[in-house]
Amino acid sequence: MKSKFLNSLQLVGFCDAGTAWNGLTPYSEENALYRRRYIVPPMYIIVNEHREPFLVGFGAGIRASVLGYFIRVDYGWGLEDGVINDGYWNVSLSLDF
Repeated sequence: MKSKFLNSLQLVGFCDAGTAWNGLTPYSEENALYRRRYIVPPMYIIVNEHREPFLVGFGAGIRASVLGYFIRVDYGWGLEDGVINDGYWNVSLSLDF
């Protein structure tokens, strides 16, 4: 193909998973995901709640080089506590190198 745009056009799928935590393990009682603090004078209340510390993001996108810039348009969803969140668009622009 002679078209630089068509030569640079990419259709991609993506998936990312991860976690972050405080304490010894993600399921530790010291983990910040489990603890909510409510201050209602004169009371100080701590509520421990269970949340899945592992998160997943996935989706599809298109990438292309246009006028020397690399343009990405993605649509992705998140999986949190076993529930798929509403999707969202992400558009980014960077230099093509």
